[in-house]
Amino acid sequence: MTSDPFDALRLPVEPVDPEPRFVADLHDRLRALHRGATDPTRTLGGTMSTTTTTPTSRAHIPPAHHSINAYLMVDDARRALDWYRAVFDATVEGEPIIMDDGRVGHAEIRIGDSLVMLADEFPEMGLVGPNARGGTSVSLSAYVPDVDATYAKAIDAGARSVGEVENQFHGSRRGTVIDPFGHRWMISTWLGGGAGSADEPSESTGGSTQAADLWNEVGYYVLRVPDIDKGRAFWGGLFGWHFSEEAVSPWGERNSHVDNSIVPFGLSENAQDSPFVTPYFRVADLAAAVETVRRLGGQVLESTDYETGGDAVCVDDQGVRFNLWQPAPGY
Repeated sequence: MTSDPFDALRLPVEPVDPEPRFVADLHDRLRALHRGATDPTRTLGGTMSTTTTTPTSRAHIPPAHHSINAYLMVDDARRALDWYRAVFDATVEGEPIIMDDGRVGHAEIRIGDSLVMLADEFPEMGLVGPNARGGTSVSLSAYVPDVDATYAKAIDAGARSVGEVENQFHGSRRGTVIDPFGHRWMISTWLGGGAGSADEPSESTGGSTQAADLWNEVGYYVLRVPDIDKGRAFWGGLFGWHFSEEAVSPWGERNSHVDNSIVPFGLSENAQDSPFVTPYFRVADLAAAVETVRRLGGQVLESTDYETGGDAVCVDDQGVRFNLWQPAPGY
């Protein structure tokens, strides 16, 4: 076989880093596919269908930025950089730009996957922070892995609380603070994770704790243990679960809710012959779901209205116990 004389000139194949905009666009397209926002027949190598509901091109956005990015004016940028690093585990992107008079003209920090820009005040240009203006008209929403821990760090570092940490109707656990530089932060951990959209439903959708497409999924479950104190020690030590204050049910069961899990659940002290796990399936129409259980050969043992919503204790046609739960507004 005659060899190709150009083989002697051929360079070895070496991998190169992809162009940043291509990487960002690829990530956005994959996220859109995961959310179901883009037609699943659209492929990376070409387009079988051009039907999309969300534009995915990032050609107009710098790498590592979002379409909208916060820019904060603060009265002490160096101190602010240290504060955001301590409270939000922020990382400083690149080197801050220092002006001739020593002021920080521009700095960038990253909190999670979001970029926040900040600078010292420039009153000669009308650029001052909330403290100088007497308050802020803008709030920043920050999602963190553990809202209780971040909120506590913020308070310890000098922030002022304007909203204690509580579970909210839209599915997030949230606390709100004013930082030392006058900016209002709504610090949240979303509790409604799982399959489907990550969009928070509004109060007009019934105030459910998860997106509407999570109906008929497990919305709550209970682990039943003989000794709740031992249960809290074991399960908390194993998974880092945080248990809220203990409550006693009307029939004498000791219960403790876990408030830092994605799917809300609790421990209940119960006899050993009770089911170890009781799932509570979220339904939009409890009466209709109850009738369907009966139609399919199951049984409804009891149905009760609680502050958290309507609840029906059921068993399927093989004797497996479960609960149906239609959440009340706010749950």
